[in-house]
Amino acid sequence: MRRIFYLFITLITFLSTLAQTAEERVGNMINNRQWFELREFYETNNEPITPYLDILAKAMLTYFFNQPEESVKYCGDLLNNYAGELGLSNVFSINTILCDNLSAQGKNEQAASILQSITSQIVEYLDSATVAGAQTLIALYKAKAPFKMNEVLPFENAATVKFRLDSIGAPGKRSVLMMLDNSTINGHSCSPLFDTGAGVNIISEDLASRMGLEIFDINVTAIGKGKQSAKFGIAKEMRLGELTIHNVPFYVMTMLSGHDEADKYMSPFELVVGRPVMEAVKYLTLDYNNNEIVFSVQSTVPTSAKPNLCISPTGVYLLQCYIERGHPAVVIPDTGDASFGSLELSQCPYLAELIPEGITPETIRSAGAGGYTELSGVHLSDLHFAIGEATVTIPSINLLLQNDPTGTSNRMGIETFELFKVLSFDLERMVLYAPQ
Repeated sequence: MRRIFYLFITLITFLSTLAQTAEERVGNMINNRQWFELREFYETNNEPITPYLDILAKAMLTYFFNQPEESVKYCGDLLNNYAGELGLSNVFSINTILCDNLSAQGKNEQAASILQSITSQIVEYLDSATVAGAQTLIALYKAKAPFKMNEVLPFENAATVKFRLDSIGAPGKRSVLMMLDNSTINGHSCSPLFDTGAGVNIISEDLASRMGLEIFDINVTAIGKGKQSAKFGIAKEMRLGELTIHNVPFYVMTMLSGHDEADKYMSPFELVVGRPVMEAVKYLTLDYNNNEIVFSVQSTVPTSAKPNLCISPTGVYLLQCYIERGHPAVVIPDTGDASFGSLELSQCPYLAELIPEGITPETIRSAGAGGYTELSGVHLSDLHFAIGEATVTIPSINLLLQNDPTGTSNRMGIETFELFKVLSFDLERMVLYAPQ
C-alpha cells in the first residue's frame, strides 16, 4: 500500500535551448528532475557554466539533497541578482523553495512573512490553485512559528525503540509492517507504524482527539494514489522507546483509498511516523536482526559512502540503487510497502529480457491515500538489488508493464529491507548505507 504525503511545491520549468554543451546538459537534467545525474555532473565537469545557470543548479541540488541553509543562500542570490532571467512565475517558485528551506531551519515566522509578501505583490498573475496553495503554506508557517518543531531531547550515544513485524492483508500471504513498541503520544500509549516512505506523519482524527493533539483549522492535502483532505496538528510530546521528541507535526486524517476491499487493511495507517521524525534525529539504523531502530548522536555510516538519497518534489526520499549487472535505478525506500516492492518497466527497460517467455500478465493492485490502481504486471524471480557495495537477491518482485499514473511505482518494500538485515540512514549527508 502506497502513500506520498506532502504540502505544495511548484516545480519549475526551464528552457533547455542553451548555447553550450555543458549548459544544455544542466538544463535538461533540471527539466527532467535528474538530481543524481546533476550531482554527478558537478562532481566531474570542468566545462564553464554561466553564473545564472550555475547558481540555479546549485539551488536545486542543495534543496533536493536536504541542505536548507545552502539552498537559502543560492535562492537569495537568484532572487537578488537574476530575477529577470527567472521570469515572474519562476521568481514565485524560487520564493516558495526559499520559504520551505527557512521552515526546515525553524524560521517559520520569516517564511510566512516572505511568502505573504511575494504572493500579495503578484497575486493578479497567479492562478487560483497556486494562490490557495500559497495561503495554506502561509497558514502552516504561522501555526508552527510559536513552537520549536521536532525538538529532540538529548540522549547519550544512542536511543533505541523495539519494533514488531505485524501481518496485514489477505490471509495466507506474508505482508508485514513495522509497528513500534513502548511508544506514547502526550503520555497515551500507542503503536505507530514506522514508514520511511511517508513524507509527513499521519494520525487519524479519533486518535488525535484521544491523544490530545492541538489541531489547527488549516486544510492540507495528502497526496498518494490520489488526494485526500487533512487538518494540521501538533503533538506536544512523542516517545518512541528511549527517544523523546517535542512539538511533533501530524496530518490529521483517516486514511482511505476509496476501495472497500483495500480499506479493510488500512488500520495500521491510523498512526504513521515518517520523514519528519527521521530528519529530526538525522542518524538512525534499522536492525532487522534484533528488531530495533537505533537512533544515534553521530553517524554510523562510513565517510567513504557516497550520497544516494535525495528528496522528491512530493517530499519523500528517493534512493539511487543498482539492479541486475549495475543498472542504475531510482526507487522510493518504503517500509510502508508491505512487500518486496515493485518496479516499472518504462523506468527499467533492461528488465524486459528477464520476463519469462509465454508468461501471462496479471493484475497488480495497490492502494494509498485517496486512490487505488490496478495495473498489468508480472513477477520477476531472483532479482539482484544493490545499495552501494551490498547486494541481495529478491525472491519475487512486481514488474509493472503499464505506467503508474501516480508516478510512485518504483519502490523498495519492507521485505527487501529485511534482506539487507541492517540499514543505516545518515540524513545530513543523505546516505542509506548497507554493510557488506
